[in-house]
Amino acid sequence: MEDKLNLTNLTQEQTKYRAKVEQDPEDDHSWYMLAQVYQRKRRLDDAETSYKRAIALTGRPEYHLKLGELYFNGRQYGPALHHLLETSKLADDSWNHRPLVDELIERIYSRDSC
Repeated sequence: MEDKLNLTNLTQEQTKYRAKVEQDPEDDHSWYMLAQVYQRKRRLDDAETSYKRAIALTGRPEYHLKLGELYFNGRQYGPALHHLLETSKLADDSWNHRPLVDELIERIYSRDSC
């Protein structure tokens, strides 16, 4: 029952953010939120496309981080590293996701050195 409810909520969120980006294709936050919905629904190609659209609009570090995580979890380490390094470059040292970024970068580098 909970999975069905969760899927219903995700579908509602997808409909909501899809309508927002159709109304305003320059709304980076709605592209980002739509990407997260797609990712949770395992529509990874759609998530990737939506994250890329959000990045193209503003290039915010959290958008790069989420796309980097998507690639990392899909074992696409080259693109993951690119977006994680972009995150690191764009975010200041006080950013609360810095430890996660550093950990994922280290995991990629240590994986390559084995």
